[in-house]
Amino acid sequence: MLLDVKFTKNTCTKLIGLWLKFFLFYSLLPFSTSAQEASFRFKRLGLEDGLSQISVNGIAQDVNGFIWFATQDGLNKYDGYQITTYRHQPSDPNSIINNHIHSIFKDSKHNLWIGSYGGLSKYEPKTDNFTHYNSPSLNDSDGKVGYIQSLFEDSDGELWLSSNMGLYRYSIDTNTYILYLPDDNKPNSVIHSEIKSIAEDSIGNIWIGTTIGVSKYNKRNNTFTNYQHSPENPHSLSNNFVLKIYKDSQNNLWFGTFGGGLDRYDNDTSKFVHHRTNTQNKNSLGNNYIRTILEDSAGMLWLGTNNGLYAFDSSKLIFQRFRHSVNDRHSLSHDVIYSLFQDKDGSLWAGTLGGGVNLFRPSTNVFKHYKSNPNNPESLNANMVYAIYDDDEYVWVGTSGGGLNKLNKTTGKFSNFTEPETSVGLGLNKVNYIIKASEAELWLSTNSDGLLKYNKNTGNITQYKHHPDDRNSLSNNRARGLAIDKEGNLWIGTAGGGLNKLDPISGQFTHFMPDTDNPNSISTNFIRCLLYDSKGRLWTGSYGQGLNRFDFDTQTFINFNKDSVKEPILSNKFIRSIFEDKSGNIWVLTNGGIIKYDESKGSFHSYTTTDGLPSNVVYGALEDQKNNLWLSTNNGLSKFNPQNITFENYTKEEGIQENEFNTGSFFKNKTGEMYFGGINGFTLFHPDKIKKDKTIPTVSFTNLLLYNDAIAIGESERFSSHISSTNALNFAHNDDVITFEFSALSYSQANNISYRYQLQGFSDNWIETDHNHRRATFTNLSKGDYILKVKASNRNRSWGEETTDLRITIAAAYWETTWFRGLLLAIGFIVFVIAIKWREKALNNQNLVLDIMVKERTKELESSQEYSNKLEKLVQKRTLNLQKANTALEQSSITDALTGIRNRRFLDQQLSSDWAIQSRNNLPLSILMIDIDYFKKYNDYYGHQQGDECLQKIAKEIQSVINRPTDNLCRYGGEEFVVITYNDAEGAKHIAKLILKKLDELALVHLTSDKGIVSVSIGLGTMVPSIEVAPARLLKYADDALYQAKNNGRDQLC
Repeated sequence: MLLDVKFTKNTCTKLIGLWLKFFLFYSLLPFSTSAQEASFRFKRLGLEDGLSQISVNGIAQDVNGFIWFATQDGLNKYDGYQITTYRHQPSDPNSIINNHIHSIFKDSKHNLWIGSYGGLSKYEPKTDNFTHYNSPSLNDSDGKVGYIQSLFEDSDGELWLSSNMGLYRYSIDTNTYILYLPDDNKPNSVIHSEIKSIAEDSIGNIWIGTTIGVSKYNKRNNTFTNYQHSPENPHSLSNNFVLKIYKDSQNNLWFGTFGGGLDRYDNDTSKFVHHRTNTQNKNSLGNNYIRTILEDSAGMLWLGTNNGLYAFDSSKLIFQRFRHSVNDRHSLSHDVIYSLFQDKDGSLWAGTLGGGVNLFRPSTNVFKHYKSNPNNPESLNANMVYAIYDDDEYVWVGTSGGGLNKLNKTTGKFSNFTEPETSVGLGLNKVNYIIKASEAELWLSTNSDGLLKYNKNTGNITQYKHHPDDRNSLSNNRARGLAIDKEGNLWIGTAGGGLNKLDPISGQFTHFMPDTDNPNSISTNFIRCLLYDSKGRLWTGSYGQGLNRFDFDTQTFINFNKDSVKEPILSNKFIRSIFEDKSGNIWVLTNGGIIKYDESKGSFHSYTTTDGLPSNVVYGALEDQKNNLWLSTNNGLSKFNPQNITFENYTKEEGIQENEFNTGSFFKNKTGEMYFGGINGFTLFHPDKIKKDKTIPTVSFTNLLLYNDAIAIGESERFSSHISSTNALNFAHNDDVITFEFSALSYSQANNISYRYQLQGFSDNWIETDHNHRRATFTNLSKGDYILKVKASNRNRSWGEETTDLRITIAAAYWETTWFRGLLLAIGFIVFVIAIKWREKALNNQNLVLDIMVKERTKELESSQEYSNKLEKLVQKRTLNLQKANTALEQSSITDALTGIRNRRFLDQQLSSDWAIQSRNNLPLSILMIDIDYFKKYNDYYGHQQGDECLQKIAKEIQSVINRPTDNLCRYGGEEFVVITYNDAEGAKHIAKLILKKLDELALVHLTSDKGIVSVSIGLGTMVPSIEVAPARLLKYADDALYQAKNNGRDQLC
């Protein structure tokens, strides 16, 4: 905790002693675990996000929608993306009084009040500074510094201040204070001067919480009634240390005590009803040390305690706890909760002690997330989920690295199969697909242990593997997709062994492989997915070789590939899954979107990101009761309505396991619940419980820049108000580069918002941008009046009609004004008349002299001028040729001849230059070291000419990602490339992921690679350059990271 206040030596000693006692007391507090554990996906804000300090005492939202945080080192304003910090400036009387902010409060007139050490301040939004309303008694003659613990506005519009030096009643209209202090001679005075919290009951009484009890103030007779804990009275206050008093929507008064739990005051009986920790009741409060209380818009009571956040259903008397987990970055950031707040969109904010701020939205918590917890042996044992099957009693989960897991739906506990003697193929192997064999048995395909049949009742495992000496065995142990036909035969797709059919009675396998002499054979040995449709046909999908359909009557295959003549051509041959909807339509899920097969027309129709799909890489599909398709993609979950071609997209911000899902990892159970697995566990939800978000965010302007420099408020009369508090701005004619920044101030979906802006008077076109580029820049605007209109969409890309408007006036230059033009005409006429008269006289005098001189010089010039002209033209031509030659030579020396990009020589020069620039600016510089995987194999297999073409295509795809002029792509040598970028690690990671995505979409076939297509490994190095360190160190960091990526299996970023 930070204190930014000056004290005397004695005062410091006393305060340090008090703080040490407090922390010693806090460290010895008992932490119970009675309440039920629950989970939300919390979004955290910390120092890395711009918070000035991570102990947050208070939270509020101003009239414009900005969220404010009162920290122990400054006041913070948040717009959903950036944080502005306000600190005390000794030279500025309009800065905040003190950096240690205890409380922040918005009154009924939308004024924002700040309580800190030393007094009370009000934020002035127009001027973006503060007005102070200090009480002299907050700083007494003994040097004791007072602070305002909390702020409250009563029904009469008066402001009440709780402080460590008494209770203050402040009249905003008259700017006067009334101080209430305890008086031993007056039994009806306030109980104590250490005031913690204030609230008003339904009849206008003011309740005051202190460190030794509670006082109730009757404004009509100016008297206090005091309440304290009495061991003899079980209905008295449970504990005298009351940190929070709160009135809910039902006019109940709640008291959060520090050690006695939660109390509710019963007006009818004048008794306190207690809610404390009860180890025998799992629904009871789990911690008795309550710091803050909030009721949300749904009537749920939220409690911030010393050991987690609690949701309290007062009608059912059930507490649920939310806690910090070291292994879960989406859990609560810290268990000590200082402050709670609900914004106008319904999102809840929790400020913590040392953990910054947490944001979550209870109303959207419809996705249940299961994932691995290293501290819980009864959780999922691996997060990479590839297969799911629900048999009503258990959920069977196939993972990579953890084998098969079993979830007991009643207890919510997982068990797994990791003992070698009982887990043939089920331990650390990758389980790719799970389907039902019978009521008691499951079929499982694995990554290297072939095919398994698991008996759920006995635990027996039957394994089917490839045996080179047995032609009737499984053709390849890398089993993939599974399907069962109407005869009960099991069909197995393999990675390298074609398609297999298992007769469950004989145990014999029949193999289907490509035959160049048979055009009706299957097109590939690599079968990723299978579908046995309602018409009794078997569909097969491969990764790179397209779609096949098997005809059981003719025992032949139809290939929907480019070589096909009779059938339509599939637009993307990299197939992840095949799905049949209730209407019998076949959907092919690919790396190029989803493709619907129209059998009546014999055609395919694709839906991609241009139609609203969040990613073209689609892993799985399930159909709900309303005929919507739910699609797992590489960028979240999408609900697709095939009737009106609309997509509703959901990301990890809404609680799904992660944005990236996995092939084959999806299942719908009998109740309509859907499972989708990915890289961070799996998600369970019921589609009927997910409501479409119809809220359209409202945009606010956040900043104004001229020539990319922020404008200080009051810098001139034109900019006397903050841009968020004005609706019109005037600019001079020479304000040539104007930038407006904006934000939607919708915090729970900030990263899923898109923006559009239009400058009326300049263009009728709407320009769309994303959350990373929330600015509009205009250059060299002509004089006149304009209106800048900005609007935002929600995560479902619903825009609405409401816009935020800003009137803009560009003044005319002085030379464009009417008076100046008139003046110029008058002056010009006078000058013209004088010049004519003078010129006439001068010409007459000069004509005689000039006539003689011209004749004499004519002969001389005729002979010399011709020679001079020829010589000058010759010199100019040779100079131009030399310049062109030098330019061509210089470009050739820094350009790679094969790919056309920059070469190693340019890299060395540019890196030194960039190093010096970023060193001066103290900004990060990043390098991506990129190496083509298995390129030697590619050259050996396809030949060097095709290898060169591969290098050229890879270079072109990488170059398409490098958009900024400060970033450079160079060929490092052989199959290695280097990207230099003015980015921190996160920005460089984003570029690297785009490169990986681009190359996946390029899909250059590489049959000698494990992946089947050309891939790259990327090493990332990031440093803030220094003149003491050579640039070569950054290259080494990136090279070491590339080496690690290679060791980790390639096709990845390290």
